[in-house]
Amino acid sequence: MINRSLARIRVFQALYAYNLGEGTTVRETESELRLSLESTHSLYLFLLDLVPSLTALYTEQQERCRKRLIRSKEDENPNMVLSGNLLAQKIDNCDQLADTLREKDLSWRRYDETLRLLLEEILSTDIYKQYSAQEYHTYKEDAAFWVTVLSRYTFRNTHLDDLLQDISIYWDRSYDYTEKIEVEEMPHTDEIEQTVKALKEEENVYNSTRLAIAPVEVQKDFALKTLKRSCEEEPLDSILMPMYRDKEDEVFPYELLRATLHHGEHKADFIDSYLVNWDSDRLTTCDKILLKMGTAEFLTFPNIPVSVTINEYVEIAKAFSTVKSGAFVNGLLDKIAKDLNKEGSIQKPL
Repeated sequence: MINRSLARIRVFQALYAYNLGEGTTVRETESELRLSLESTHSLYLFLLDLVPSLTALYTEQQERCRKRLIRSKEDENPNMVLSGNLLAQKIDNCDQLADTLREKDLSWRRYDETLRLLLEEILSTDIYKQYSAQEYHTYKEDAAFWVTVLSRYTFRNTHLDDLLQDISIYWDRSYDYTEKIEVEEMPHTDEIEQTVKALKEEENVYNSTRLAIAPVEVQKDFALKTLKRSCEEEPLDSILMPMYRDKEDEVFPYELLRATLHHGEHKADFIDSYLVNWDSDRLTTCDKILLKMGTAEFLTFPNIPVSVTINEYVEIAKAFSTVKSGAFVNGLLDKIAKDLNKEGSIQKPL
């Protein structure tokens, strides 16, 4: 699902690319935005399909053990409890999910090496050992098993993060964006990457924090929520999250993109007037884009409260810009909203 928070992030990323790209047209930027949004929703469905794909790999491995020429007692009678997982069967039988993934040309079985690593991790956990020790399970128990192992292990696995990033440029590694380095001059991206790589190689020196608002992490959360809602009586199709909640949410990202480009051009002097006391060299491109987006949202969407708009862009600034950007964006958007209200351009409670 694409909620408005996710939509703002994707619009921000599209505008950032537009700002950097020479000769990029608005139409091309809109097409890129549409592709990123569709890809984000596809990830949600792809993550759900991880359950039957891991289950199928488990079953194949157990069957191979049974057919070995030289077999142990365990090989002759492998534990097939996971193979009968009712949640995995329900997802595997979901035509809507299968049709969409086929249309998007997405299949986990192309990535058996990563699947094998993910499955190995699951089989090493106490959660699996307790689950496999019980011969029969209810649907609720089967679903709880997958929700637990996915949330605690699989969705935190760096092999999964690396694979998703390799599959799609829109499924980037979400925790890389949380690195904050306070410096006098912004270093080149390559310098930051080399420094972070060196620190990661030193034991107990470097630690990354996952970015909760990043599109990949949000889709993982949506997938877990769907699995938690799943019940034996209802087909999975009935609880799959749609791409958008309603028509307003569907058009929101494109209206925000166009409004930001429009007001960024026609309100450029207005926005720049708030930056006169700021050193332009110290203002990041990200901060400038967020200020334009916030101003455009004030002017274009009368039903969105000022506080919601400010809070949303402050969170994006904290995540994707510098350590001081959250406070900077908060202060300036608050002042812009008050002045727009005073001059009658907007009529919103502050």
